[in-house]
Amino acid sequence: MKAKSKGSRGLRKQQPLSIVSDSINKTNSEIESSVASVFESLSGRNDALPVVKKLRFLIYTRQSAQTAPDSLGSSVVQQVTMVKDILEKAGFDYHSEHFNDIASGADQERRGLRQAMDTVENDESIDGLVVHTLCRLSRNALHAALIVDNLVSKGKHFLEAINISCRLFGPSVPVEIAQSRWTPFLMHAAAAQFERQISQSRSRAHILSRKLENKVVSNVSAYGWKFAACNQFGECLASHSISSLYSQGAIKSSMNLVICQEEIEQALWAIDVCQEQYLVTNTIPKPAALFDHAVAQNVYKNTRSVVYGMLPWFKQCLTDRENTIETRPQQIRNFYHNVKSFIKQSTLRNELPSLLERSIGVIRAKLDESRSCVDNTLESG
Repeated sequence: MKAKSKGSRGLRKQQPLSIVSDSINKTNSEIESSVASVFESLSGRNDALPVVKKLRFLIYTRQSAQTAPDSLGSSVVQQVTMVKDILEKAGFDYHSEHFNDIASGADQERRGLRQAMDTVENDESIDGLVVHTLCRLSRNALHAALIVDNLVSKGKHFLEAINISCRLFGPSVPVEIAQSRWTPFLMHAAAAQFERQISQSRSRAHILSRKLENKVVSNVSAYGWKFAACNQFGECLASHSISSLYSQGAIKSSMNLVICQEEIEQALWAIDVCQEQYLVTNTIPKPAALFDHAVAQNVYKNTRSVVYGMLPWFKQCLTDRENTIETRPQQIRNFYHNVKSFIKQSTLRNELPSLLERSIGVIRAKLDESRSCVDNTLESG
């Protein structure tokens, strides 16, 4: 019995060797035909290998409003190019249209993001949303998690292109793998939020230090001030915009802040008028009434023009504004805003008490003058 069992085991071991030796003697054409027949049989059976769908993503990009357009990886064009390159290498497809925003990552009501989400949810040909890095989606950890959870719950995918191997969420990802990816995702989202907070604190500290040193802080000067610099030929240049001075060849080391007398006179005149009316009627004049009074008294001078509420086109407005005629509502809004800006800057510079004392002195002088006129009239009568 033992010898028979050994012989049977020996035969079973020799069987694969005989198959290999037979296949060696076959020609290449015979091997190719046998392989082709196997693939044909597999393709005709119901248990053939499943066809994996090629995922198609919609690209969303965001550029910070305070970021220089030429910084590496931050512009919309650079993000779109890098995302397309990563998707092509990974075997994914992308939609021809893409949405973008020029806004802060903390802003949860971005127009481009809202349009991208609506397109992904309503278009059946799009399988998900893709961003270059997670911080481009949001700088708020809770907001980023809600966006991804909303996409997955509606049968869509989310992909972070730079971490394509471990940052894909959606119905094609097994539950166990998706659960293991949520923890690093939340940590990364929290890091993006913390990075923004650190950047804000450093920016505030930098601005405060430059203010203490009386150095330039913004591209546009505060109302009542203007920038002055010299070019390489020694010519003195002055403007309310640093970009305008640089375009004229100003030297950065010669940049300085100087007083704009015309703007200060307008602001002080407006403060005096408001104080005077408040003492008499206990009310402050409306912006239109204050502007009309300034025009009637020949005090109003259009030293600068800024259209507020148009941040993406802010710089373009500064350059093209000289050839544009302002409407009356724009003039009223700009004049009133400039006066309030002057008061705010005076408060920051701790100059408001001296301005109030000056205004009170002017009003007292006017009252004394009016009283003397009344007394002279009574004496003459």
